[in-house]
Amino acid sequence: MNTWPAELPALLAHLWKRLETAGHIVGDPFRTVALATATDGEPAARIVVLREADAAARTLTAFSDNRAAKVQELRRNPHAQWLFFDPRARVQIRASGPLTIHHGDDVAFRAWEKVAPANRANYAAPFPPGSEIAAPTLALPMPFDHDAGRDHFTVIRATIERLDWLELGEPHHRRAAFAWTGREWKDRWLVP
Repeated sequence: MNTWPAELPALLAHLWKRLETAGHIVGDPFRTVALATATDGEPAARIVVLREADAAARTLTAFSDNRAAKVQELRRNPHAQWLFFDPRARVQIRASGPLTIHHGDDVAFRAWEKVAPANRANYAAPFPPGSEIAAPTLALPMPFDHDAGRDHFTVIRATIERLDWLELGEPHHRRAAFAWTGREWKDRWLVP
C-alpha cells in the first residue's frame, strides 16, 4: 500500500518532515542511519544516530568522536551518503552532499551543551574508537567526569544536494529523485 504523497513537491515536503521528526524521536526507524564514506578507493559504512534534520537549511546532523575513522575519512573526502530505511513503511531514502566537520567550534560547543550527561561519557573513552584493547572494560571512561569527552566531541553536518526516495509498495514500487539546483529542488520520477 502506497502511503506517501503522490505528487513530487508534497513527497519532498513529507520526506523532510519525516527526517526532521526522526532526529528527535528515539525508536524512529529513520533515526539510525547508515553513513557511507570513501577513502583511498575503499567504501566504509556504519550506523550513526541522526541528531537533527533541517529542511530549510537542507542539513542532516550526527555526532562522533573526533578520533573515529569516519571523521578522518570525511576530512580527506567530505562527500558521503546517508541511507535511511523504514521497514514498516518499506521506504528507503538516500541523501548525499558535502559534509562539514565541527570540532572545537561554536557549533560543537552548542551541541555539546544539549548532550545528556550520561551520553557525554560516550566520547570520553581513553582510546580512539577502533583501537585494540585487551578487555572491554579498558574502553570505559571515567564515570565521574561528564565533560571528559568534550575535547573528542564532533558534529558531522551534511548539506544535502541529492535525495533518492524508494517505496516498496503494493501493487507497485515508486521511486523519485530530487536534486538541488542552487535555488530550488528539481524533482523527477524514476523507474524503481
